[in-house]
Amino acid sequence: MIAGAQKAIAAAVAPLLKRIETLEAISPLQGERGEPGPQGEPGRDGVGLAGAMVDRDGVLILTLSNGTHTPLGVVVGTNGADGAKGEPGKDGTDGANGNDGRDGFSLDDFDIMPGDDGRTITLKFQQGETRHAYELVFPVAIYRGVFKDGTDYTTGDLVTWAGSMWHCDEATKAKPGDGPWTLATKKGRDGRDGKPA
Repeated sequence: MIAGAQKAIAAAVAPLLKRIETLEAISPLQGERGEPGPQGEPGRDGVGLAGAMVDRDGVLILTLSNGTHTPLGVVVGTNGADGAKGEPGKDGTDGANGNDGRDGFSLDDFDIMPGDDGRTITLKFQQGETRHAYELVFPVAIYRGVFKDGTDYTTGDLVTWAGSMWHCDEATKAKPGDGPWTLATKKGRDGRDGKPA
């Protein structure tokens, strides 16, 4: 900003300096020396340049050493051209004429249905023609008895096979030991024969 102000000051005073240079180049005619005039009063203190700034309108303002401010009328910056006129906006809707919202689900529209597998719960919501159902499956451990060939088993099922208990890790029909099963409880050894009393 200071560099810009210095350029503006130089541009503003250039015509004055040119005029002074022109006047100094003129050779004056030598006249006869006159009588000395009376003693003049002391002159006022000179004023120097203390600073410069550009105001919000781009006008250069000098601050003098006596505290006064002198606007030079020099516009440092120029305003940009006006942009193109925008298109009119669309008319807004009247908020007072909006439609009422639909009623939310109440407890009367809600039901919970347990599944036959012992680990599935279905949440049902019904209101008029609007229906929603969400099925939640919890992989809890459920004992299904002795393993049976051809039966569908799923995650969390426990079966007994060859004297051991097995946990099903994912849906399968394979028997424990051949499919996605984890040994939960290993078969114990046979005990010794007891003695007659």
